[in-house]
Amino acid sequence: MSNNILSLKSQKGKLRNQQVGIFSDGKVEYMAVEPEFVKVEFAKLFFDIGELLNTDLLYKETFYYASMIHLMFEKIHIGYNYYTLKMDRCVPFLLMLPTALRSV
Repeated sequence: MSNNILSLKSQKGKLRNQQVGIFSDGKVEYMAVEPEFVKVEFAKLFFDIGELLNTDLLYKETFYYASMIHLMFEKIHIGYNYYTLKMDRCVPFLLMLPTALRSV
């Protein structure tokens, strides 16, 4: 997943050990969770994924949770200020894929 982001092979496939963020015009746009918490946050995410893999989901639930996994993965890396992300504002994003499937 990191082929287009990381140029150093030694960093690929490893959890980051430095603070990262996205800056625009010298201002912070996105600040990720601190590196010392990345392993814990990924452990939580992978636990949830394991639970989902052992659950019989409807198709629309599968796509909803796929969207949620994507959101949480991004939140760990480039969440808009990790600690103040308003999850209630994410519902439209989470419902976008299952809603689109209804029209197919």
